[in-house]
Amino acid sequence: MFAETSRISVPAESEQAGVVRQFVRLACHRYGCDAVTDNVLQVTDELVGSAFSHCSGPGCMVDVGIIPTQRGVRVEVHDRSRDGDRLAPATGDEPSVFQIVATLAAEWGVDDGTDGTTVWAELTGGDPHLLGRVHTHGTAGPG
Repeated sequence: MFAETSRISVPAESEQAGVVRQFVRLACHRYGCDAVTDNVLQVTDELVGSAFSHCSGPGCMVDVGIIPTQRGVRVEVHDRSRDGDRLAPATGDEPSVFQIVATLAAEWGVDDGTDGTTVWAELTGGDPHLLGRVHTHGTAGPG
């Protein structure tokens, strides 16, 4: 059985970053991607931080999805803004969010929709026997 997407919605507040990190760690373990958890965490931190900066106002929520793929995991971060400046270049000595994501991800992109913006990144790695399958009690589900 292929694993379902793991999703969480959090208020666009910096205090929620720890909640998102714990969610990512658990999802990576569930999908057999422990070996790439640090990279998935870094990419998710960057995308969530960007979403937090674009999503403002009371009640603004950010959705985070971790999706198992045949090659690793896909991270999706969605917010309700449509401001269009996601690909802003780096300023000063700091790399931009997307330079960091592009370094760690095999592929990434931005999808603008009528309900907001989704930024996604695909990372490769993990146990090929478990990717895309539910990891429960040390075994993969039937395929």
